[in-house]
Amino acid sequence: MGSRKGRERTRARQTVTAIPAWRLHAELCPSKLPKPRNNAAKLRWVEVRGRPDYLDPVGEEINLKNGRTAIVHPPPDLPAYRTEIRTIYQRAFAAARTVREQAKVLQRFGEHFPHLVFDPEGWLWPYYQTWRSGYEADDEKLLRALARGAIRKGAGWQPRGRDKAWRLAQGKKWLARSGENKKLQRLYQEYLEGIRSRDAGVRKATVERCLPPLLRVIEEQTGYRATPEELDSKKLNGVLRKVVAKRLGVRERDLH
Repeated sequence: MGSRKGRERTRARQTVTAIPAWRLHAELCPSKLPKPRNNAAKLRWVEVRGRPDYLDPVGEEINLKNGRTAIVHPPPDLPAYRTEIRTIYQRAFAAARTVREQAKVLQRFGEHFPHLVFDPEGWLWPYYQTWRSGYEADDEKLLRALARGAIRKGAGWQPRGRDKAWRLAQGKKWLARSGENKKLQRLYQEYLEGIRSRDAGVRKATVERCLPPLLRVIEEQTGYRATPEELDSKKLNGVLRKVVAKRLGVRERDLH
């Protein structure tokens, strides 16, 4: 039995806030993720995934005619989604201690869910009318925060944070598939074994025999023509990360 503080730290590590954004975005089944325990975790969940699908009931397992099983999920309750999202931001706004903190909440609300910001049935609508009518200094700050969120640059229909999580998830999937490419991995292992030889003749023959087909396969898989020096310094995984990072506009270190 561990101490109480130890158990609390373990639970903290298992919360949604401890999950990388790319994994939180990529997981198709919300039941495989730990449910958010507090409003901050719920806020991160909906901003990364775009929906509070932790509300969804557990899917039902059915037997298929071919003997396999499948999980059938009921359709999402969209009105419940909208209510939950509004409640999350309302709680975050109420917990903010200063106008600056309130403005940050409103900017995030406007950036991620602009269609809910000006909903006449939402909690924010009366505030909006009051701020627009009074237009004091603080009122203007909060109104401008809403505007900044609504006009903030995104990627199509996705806010920037969610788009980055999506790109990282796609990059990691591609790298995982490359790691399972038997032909590419076999050629690279043969190349490594040869150039690590103490025999200069073996190293020279390896470069002449193994390097051209290896570089050719890398180019076929990625569209990028790697150099021998680059392959030696970055290794195969480093070259692949460089290609993916450049293609998807993410940092190489985020793909580790």
